[in-house]
Order: sequence, then structure tokens, then C-alpha cells
Amino acid sequence: MTKKTVLYELLDDNERRIRQMLDEDEHDVLYWSPDQAGNSVAVTIWHVARVHDIFLIQHIHGKSAEAEIWIASG
Repeated sequence: MTKKTVLYELLDDNERRIRQMLDEDEHDVLYWSPDQAGNSVAVTIWHVARVHDIFLIQHIHGKSAEAEIWIASG
């Protein structure tokens, strides 16, 4: 098993778990924050999605940062 395969499987598993959590819970949970200075669950999920974007595009597909969905889609 290659490093890329392991990384892809970890990212895929993480995405699957996030989707499962979102399907099971009320969407009110997205607005919850541990304290007033902390990020909400939705913001944390957004950060995780950006990490997935970076790793998939740059590390698995070997493309430049300009190919990331966040950048390419504006």
C-alpha cells in the first residue's frame, strides 16, 4: 500500500464520518460552539474540508494550489 493510498483512505474515512454525523444530528449542532471565542462546528467542518481539498489536489493528484477547489472555483 502506497503513502498516497493510505492518505486517500484516511481522508475518505474522515469525510464519511462527517457526513454520517451531519445526517444523524439536527442541523442546529452546526451552530454550536464550545465557548464564545471558539469556532462553531460548521466552521470547523469548513477547515477540515479545506485540508481535504489541499491534500487531495496537491499531495494525491500532484497538482498545484491553483487546482484546489477553493481557488479554482473562486
